[in-house]
Amino acid sequence: MKIQRKYLIIGVAVLVVLALLLIIFLLFRNNLRYPEEPINQTSLAVNEKEIALGNTTLQDGLEYPLFTVSDTTKYSFVKSFAEKLNLSVASSEEGEYYEWRSEAGMLLYSLDRNTVIFELKEGLEWSEVELTKHSFNRFLKTYFGEDWNYVLFDKEKRAGGEIVYYAKRTINETDVIEMREHKGQTDYLALKDGKIIYGKLMLTVFTPSRYKVPLVTKEELSSYLLQANYPKEIYPRFEAVSNSLLGKVDYLSPEFVKVAESIDNCSTKAATVIYYYKSFDQKLLTPVYKLNMDCDVSYKKEVYSIPSTAYVSAIGLDYLNISE
Repeated sequence: MKIQRKYLIIGVAVLVVLALLLIIFLLFRNNLRYPEEPINQTSLAVNEKEIALGNTTLQDGLEYPLFTVSDTTKYSFVKSFAEKLNLSVASSEEGEYYEWRSEAGMLLYSLDRNTVIFELKEGLEWSEVELTKHSFNRFLKTYFGEDWNYVLFDKEKRAGGEIVYYAKRTINETDVIEMREHKGQTDYLALKDGKIIYGKLMLTVFTPSRYKVPLVTKEELSSYLLQANYPKEIYPRFEAVSNSLLGKVDYLSPEFVKVAESIDNCSTKAATVIYYYKSFDQKLLTPVYKLNMDCDVSYKKEVYSIPSTAYVSAIGLDYLNISE
């Protein structure tokens, strides 16, 4: 009975804490205001191709807060981590990158995206048989001094026997951040025989701003996506057609570039709201629509339908500054 009572008290305490966090979050969001001047959404480039939304449902009508992108680096933490791994400075370019190497492995700290990549010959002892979202939190807290939250969304076993776990950092408790990586992840870690043997981590700090923005409506976005200067990026997923198309084209050749540039007739199947991060240069972390699409590409007069991903601005032109 005492044990059951103990767990009941713990459960009630956890619920109270979660409720308080939700109240604080809602109060914070309600105290935000719209930007006085249009903002620059520099995380997105411009693609002149048109995108059709079709019957896709959007989360319009909601409001999302904006976050500032801190330009503070994690050099001291990265340096300390490298020393713990018995790595020595190999090369560096002030303001661009730092590299450490030894027989134990390597570590590369890239400052433009504030990411660290490491690979270890013997691995780093880790007291878990598999990784979870809490593993990423513990790893970052242990070695880089940050208490960040993550969602674990995929894993794959590699030929070397290790299992790679893919995670996205969350913001606002539930909203995810994505990067331009092959799975959209912000971080990954590889585990083998109870040891972490390599990984890639995003170390940028995002700070709540005083502003929020309403999501663009579907009618508005349908119109904007026909404009050549509206912020949007399109990425065909060629791995899905590797047998039918890539087997015929050398992906390092100019021919492949022409195939990629021929993308057309993009039709959206699903849309989700994410925060899209590229580098320090973007200044703001803003809501973006991630669109899952089917597009056409051409090769030697043949047309291939190919799964594609687009990142498009979720902010209407009332609050967005774009070039004419």
